[in-house]
Amino acid sequence: MSSPSWALWFTKLPDLAARSDLAVSGTVTKIIDVANIGSDPTSGILQTTYQFAVDRVLVGDKAGVIRVSQSGGVDNQQKIVMDVDDDPRFAVGETAVLFLTEVTPGLYAVQGGPSGRFRLHDGLVSAVAANGVPVKDVPLNAFATRITG
Repeated sequence: MSSPSWALWFTKLPDLAARSDLAVSGTVTKIIDVANIGSDPTSGILQTTYQFAVDRVLVGDKAGVIRVSQSGGVDNQQKIVMDVDDDPRFAVGETAVLFLTEVTPGLYAVQGGPSGRFRLHDGLVSAVAANGVPVKDVPLNAFATRITG
């Protein structure tokens, strides 16, 4: 397990939205790639790129299918598994609300690590990070109205 110190951490939804290029709800549809970004191929510094199908845009204007990168993953060839303590890997089929920053053209990362990621289940939004933005079982429409403060 890796225990990163996040460069940015958010506890207020308007602050998170203001620092994000895009905020969307949707579904993780597949793993595109797992890359070992360490200088040593056996180091286990993995980055996974997922395909995310956007259902609703909350901030920004990018709809359709996007690519989202996340620290961690599984490299079956090198037999390496890397997990980040407070940021569980996305699962294919998972529905979520993500606040994103475009890191390279067409590739996004979650803003503020797990503080910019929310579970979406049966139309209800809940924070992934226990000490991030305080959201639990809020209907998506109500959550969307909270973004502007």
